[in-house]
Amino acid sequence: MSPPCVEQSVVFGMKTANLLVLFAIICGFVISGCNKQREPQGSAASVSSPKLELSTTLDAGQTEAQKHEEMLQSYARKREIVVGGCNEDCGNYKQTFHNYIKALQAKDDGQATIPFLETSEMVFNKERLGDVWVQQWQDGDMDARRNSIREFARKTTEWAKKVKDVGAFDESLANGVTFTEDDLPGNIVLFRHPAFEGDNTAAVWKFRIQARGWEWLISEIDTQYEGN
Repeated sequence: MSPPCVEQSVVFGMKTANLLVLFAIICGFVISGCNKQREPQGSAASVSSPKLELSTTLDAGQTEAQKHEEMLQSYARKREIVVGGCNEDCGNYKQTFHNYIKALQAKDDGQATIPFLETSEMVFNKERLGDVWVQQWQDGDMDARRNSIREFARKTTEWAKKVKDVGAFDESLANGVTFTEDDLPGNIVLFRHPAFEGDNTAAVWKFRIQARGWEWLISEIDTQYEGN
């Protein structure tokens, strides 16, 4: 009869051997599974892409300058600003108005004033021009919309060229501007404009400036303001 310690050693040895065999089997399954996962990836990578080949063929016929120009045009289309664009120059309504008046004096037919306009809601002398521009945008008639806004800016800033006194704008900004709140969206600005040649407008003009995102834009201009 074997001593108890010998029997325990034999049992322990058998258990250890069984565990090693089981561990070897598990490792075999794991390795086999990893190899199967790699095989589809390798076969997929070896298949050529028809779309990639087509793109390469088309690009081969373009010069570097043409590719660069196409990239710039694509970027410009994506980045076209439909409303606003004055950024840090219109962070609040007072800043917007002062910078708008400064933009009036640029010699560019009023184009510098466009980024300060809320074109989607513009009301000029009681006429809702914004409704027309929104409809043109919805119809995809962007050229007509763009040209109409440019012409509006030209007409509404033409008077600034007729101001003869060089310091008149600074004087009006310093002493001829009143900011008030209103029940409707935005803030009201009453502006006693500088005298200009052939003036047949009201002495005080009314502007409405309201928030769009983080920009404050001019949504109404009334050169026939009568105090109501």
